[in-house]
Amino acid sequence: MSQHNVQEREKVLKEIQQAVESLKRSADAAVEDSDQIFTELIRSMEERRSEVKELIRAQEKAEVSRAEGLLEQLEQEIVELRRRDAELEQLSHIEDHIHFLQSYQSLSSPSVSSDLPSIGVFPLQYFGDVSKSVSELREKVEDLLKGEWTKISTTGIAGHNNHSSQMKAALQQDDPMEDKDRGQEVKRRPSSEFPVGNLVDIDNTPVTKSLHGDSERERDGEREKEKERQKHK
Repeated sequence: MSQHNVQEREKVLKEIQQAVESLKRSADAAVEDSDQIFTELIRSMEERRSEVKELIRAQEKAEVSRAEGLLEQLEQEIVELRRRDAELEQLSHIEDHIHFLQSYQSLSSPSVSSDLPSIGVFPLQYFGDVSKSVSELREKVEDLLKGEWTKISTTGIAGHNNHSSQMKAALQQDDPMEDKDRGQEVKRRPSSEFPVGNLVDIDNTPVTKSLHGDSERERDGEREKEKERQKHK
């Protein structure tokens, strides 16, 4: 019996050792996969960040170039207007009316645009919209990560409890002390608590048979006593 229990425990010990090694390999693989996935996620986020930065800079460059063109145009118009003002000032001192009229007509012809550019033409709101979109993206990613992390944590806890229960059951399997305690409990409990025909004693002797045997012996003893009383009469 002891040798059998030793062999059973050695078998369970080997199974647990194999399970531990398998667990370690599985954990290493999970860590490697997780690192790779997070690395890819980070790389993807870095790529998106670079793309957003390039879009912002490209828009900035285009608008700055357009603004510089407007500045150059305005500067040229200012120079032209100042030149005309200076020439008109000189014409005001000329007494030759014919020359004055000829010169004034050439100076009064429109050579500059009457429409002035406004600061509102620049899409400043574009950059605010980009920042808002990126902020919303961050919130969505954070919510997604929180939800997935809850699922991962719940799965890990459930798996841990399941493996713990399996190991505990394996350790308790064929425990001779527990078998002995269960056997003693069977012997201590009154026969009225057990269904007849299903009980087995600690040495695998059917308890039902033993109970019936005791009853037969009691009846035989009563008959012998009755015979002795009849003889004395």
